[in-house]
Amino acid sequence: MTSTIAPSGIDTTASPARALVCRACQARYPLAAQHACYECFGPLEVDYDSAALATVTREQIEAGPRNLWRYAALLPA
Repeated sequence: MTSTIAPSGIDTTASPARALVCRACQARYPLAAQHACYECFGPLEVDYDSAALATVTREQIEAGPRNLWRYAALLPA
């Protein structure tokens, strides 16, 4: 995975997001700007690595900037 730097300077490479998963048929896709399943046209959800997600705390999020980038550790990019 290549490094992705958000406008705030936060490196989102360490994101716990692993793939996109269709809510209807469970088909898996790589992380990309895609919102519908190619198989059944169902909505896609982000599949997170639960072990990595557990390391993100509420305090870390609250300490972040007062914009979208406070959630950078949870974003799928």
